[in-house]
Amino acid sequence: MKGKTDWFILLIIGVILVLLLGKGILFAAINPDTGHKYAIVDLWGWIKCEPIGYGTYTTSMSFSGASWLNWFPSVDQRVSCGDFLFTSKCNMKVTVEKHDLAYAVLYAHCFPDTRACTDWVTLDLAFPFGGAPGVLEKSLPTIPYGDWYIVRHRGIQSGYITVSGDKYGLKAYPLTSEVKTINDENCNLEGLDLTEKVKICKSGRCEFPRNTLTWEAPNDVVSYASGFTIGLSDLNFRYDKVSSKRVYCEMTGKGNASLYALDTYTALSGDIYDYVDKSKTPIREEQCCPGIITNCGDDFKIHALPPEQYGTGAGTGIPQNITCNIVSQCTGGGQWFQDSTNPTKSVRATGCINNVCSYEYKDNVWKNCTTWETLYINPVTGESYCVTQIGGQQISTVKNLTEEAQRAGKPPEVTQIPLWLIAIIIILILVIIFMGRGRGGVGGAPTVIVTR
Repeated sequence: MKGKTDWFILLIIGVILVLLLGKGILFAAINPDTGHKYAIVDLWGWIKCEPIGYGTYTTSMSFSGASWLNWFPSVDQRVSCGDFLFTSKCNMKVTVEKHDLAYAVLYAHCFPDTRACTDWVTLDLAFPFGGAPGVLEKSLPTIPYGDWYIVRHRGIQSGYITVSGDKYGLKAYPLTSEVKTINDENCNLEGLDLTEKVKICKSGRCEFPRNTLTWEAPNDVVSYASGFTIGLSDLNFRYDKVSSKRVYCEMTGKGNASLYALDTYTALSGDIYDYVDKSKTPIREEQCCPGIITNCGDDFKIHALPPEQYGTGAGTGIPQNITCNIVSQCTGGGQWFQDSTNPTKSVRATGCINNVCSYEYKDNVWKNCTTWETLYINPVTGESYCVTQIGGQQISTVKNLTEEAQRAGKPPEVTQIPLWLIAIIIILILVIIFMGRGRGGVGGAPTVIVTR
């Protein structure tokens, strides 16, 4: 029994990991100053409650077994447009399937502002053209959303009321992609997926915050984070001594960096995010981003490496005179990297000659990168590419270094390990652990008990 429980727990863990890691909402980096999660927003869009089609439904009020002697129901019941219909006018139709020789249907129109109702009006039922034998129908006058009818009847054995009108739902206008319907049933935000709730601004620095889950009126909006990305790493989020605040640092691909201020919003999910709004103007330009560019200091400026770290040839593209026994002791460890003092060059250590590091260098495509691109150097081959970035993550290759590769028309892609793949790897590790436990230990070695 315990073995089945273990496998069930493993299955639940696996499903959660795949869903959360695949959606990128787990393991967000935290701002140490506020305790809030980091996020990147390319642009603020909005969600709107608007018509998405035409809806029809049958009310819970039905006619059954009412004799001529008494009006039914004994307590007035409302018949309205329904909670999910925000139409300016809705249609109500009374259908009588079976009735006595003497019957009657009365209705009164009620108003929400004064809570007063009109006098009772008799509904003149008629046989519909092409309808079933004996069936009577009649539409009530249309009323705006928010008003309601009260209906009484007697002598009706069976019947019902149908309500129809424009059906309202939620549409997202992300501005970075196509408009999409995120709730085709109603304008309730509560039932949305968690990956949508983190993008909806409940309060904070956004244009249309919304603290309620439903709309009181149609065509209202709430701010929606377009191009939303969880800050999986704090690499781009740095403390700025000038403003005494955390900022978002992004390389522009031209050897300088843009610093963006951080805003804060509370999502409908309850999470609080310190986020960068990429549509805003940077607070200032600097030379580099610490942790992303070699030799970049906490002041966002490039500082020359001392000779013992980089060699006396710094700035020439060929660092030298670093003592070594093996090439891994040289700067870069034998892999290609960008020369911090001459960004148009790529450098790598080729070996140790007489216990001194020797290097080679070649041109890269740094000059060809646009403002929205950054340089990527393949550490093995030395080929360089200008890549587009969103939220600090490389998403596509747009240029490559060699003319041969350009002529081939197949620029190599800069690949990333998908988060869902990481989740599957974790699951496989857990499976191996559980299988080992089931066999009596790691490696499947049987347990031998000796009795005397």
